[in-house]
Amino acid sequence: MTDTGKPGMADGNGVPALSRDERERVADLAERLFRRPTQTDLGYNALRVREFGFGSGVPERARAFRELTAVIEARLGAPAWCGGSAKGPQVRWRDERHTLVLEGWSAGADLTVHHTGPLERLDAWYFDHGVGDGEEQVPSHDMLPYLWQLHRHPGERLVGGCDCLGLLPVAAPVTSWPLLEESLGMLLGAWSEQLPATVDDWAGFQLHHCAEDNRGGVVGFTPGTGLFAYVDDHDGDDSPEHASAMRALGWQQRIGQRWKAAFPDPDRRSGTALARIVVADARVRGAKSPADLKVRDISCGDDGRFVLPALGLEEWYWG
Repeated sequence: MTDTGKPGMADGNGVPALSRDERERVADLAERLFRRPTQTDLGYNALRVREFGFGSGVPERARAFRELTAVIEARLGAPAWCGGSAKGPQVRWRDERHTLVLEGWSAGADLTVHHTGPLERLDAWYFDHGVGDGEEQVPSHDMLPYLWQLHRHPGERLVGGCDCLGLLPVAAPVTSWPLLEESLGMLLGAWSEQLPATVDDWAGFQLHHCAEDNRGGVVGFTPGTGLFAYVDDHDGDDSPEHASAMRALGWQQRIGQRWKAAFPDPDRRSGTALARIVVADARVRGAKSPADLKVRDISCGDDGRFVLPALGLEEWYWG
């Protein structure tokens, strides 16, 4: 089929494919911003490069964002990392001087370019101080520059890590149950919307309850089926009373010695609902504070370094 340079048909996804001319314009703009930015380009002077259209859904926006990323990657090479904030997906290309950021929103996608050093120092400031009601803290996790990062580079397929380009943030711990419920809910909601828009891969981690003999659980996302969580219930009985208590917490189904909850809809409400179940279960089982919960085996497709700076829970590395 000959590429006429005209916008492509939506192909059933509600967002037309980029035409050949549009792809060239996006690639040329990205290259100029990254290689030869002017002084007026630098900073938070966002340039809209794609409109998603009113009423476009999560799958439609994800396809459109992946197409943009592929166009820029073909010109600039693989990004330093991808990730996302509470507002939308994010992909960054960086060198020692400049960082180009592609960021998605509900209505479209923007490009910005920044001096690398100041941008990463500002990112670090947010995570160093954390979220809360302290003088230099931000009041909500939706004000953090990103919630998750994936460092995945060509030629590197390592379980648990790879060379990281740029800041690898260290987050301040969450100090209250409401903050944990917020951080986990925003993270899971972001995964359900943003992983399909970036790497289209599964993600998850193990959650352990120190207050209850390290009882384990799993929290994750799988493309096509959505968000899910399991909790170990090997010592729970089969009585109707116990099943009723578990369902009252929000758990939906007992599978062997575990209870499961799943939310297939890719939106923030699903993340909020699942986080509420996980936090309520931890508290019922005796966790006194978020410090009683530890995470391990954080992974996205067993490929690259997957970082969750906004979660605010200690990561365990024991074997």
